[in-house]
Amino acid sequence: MNKKIFFLVLCGVIFGTLFWKGYSLIGIRKEEKKNTTVLSSSIEIPRITLTLDTGEHIATYTGIPASTVLQALQYIATEKNIMVKTKQYDFGVFVEQIGDKANTNDRSWVYSVNGVSGQVASDAYQIKTDDQVLWQYIKPIF
Repeated sequence: MNKKIFFLVLCGVIFGTLFWKGYSLIGIRKEEKKNTTVLSSSIEIPRITLTLDTGEHIATYTGIPASTVLQALQYIATEKNIMVKTKQYDFGVFVEQIGDKANTNDRSWVYSVNGVSGQVASDAYQIKTDDQVLWQYIKPIF
């Protein structure tokens, strides 16, 4: 009788271990849930420098993690408690206001990357590590 109990306990331990490790009874590994932390850390997010120029004050922030020009602005807005208003259009997101400076007929928020004015919406411009992003409140040139 002791051999039967020992055998049942041993089988229970083996099957319990296999189940706990994620194996089915026929030895095929069950699909594991993806670990988003590992996936996120394996994707390199660019770090850039962002400058805000209101025409009265210039502030520069370095080491900003972002994939787009808009994400960089939103990161700083969150960190520094700066209000940013945007509007979604068919072509992408348009920044209408940063802080107390709203777009008017005379002045608007315009971005450039590495000295080149943006030709796409700020949420569509993919930035790279060490890019220099500048948001300026200026008279737009059309």
